[in-house]
Amino acid sequence: MDRKELLDTLQQIIRKTFNNDTICVEEQTKADDIEEWTSLTHVSLISEIEDHFDVHFKMREMVSWHCIGDMLNSIEQKIKK
Repeated sequence: MDRKELLDTLQQIIRKTFNNDTICVEEQTKADDIEEWTSLTHVSLISEIEDHFDVHFKMREMVSWHCIGDMLNSIEQKIKK
């Protein structure tokens, strides 16, 4: 899966988790850019991502994420293993 496909998949997961089909994300998108992104939806989003890609994130990884691009980097590293 290339980075564009990964971003598209992540966007679909975000749309589903936040129940909003109009959300569009780019690598620079931050949680503050999405109105529906709360602490509760963040936990749900991480769970959905982990389930979809069959990966697990450590707390130190998650706290280092500042934007969607950071999330993509972590996902890429894990699915390439």
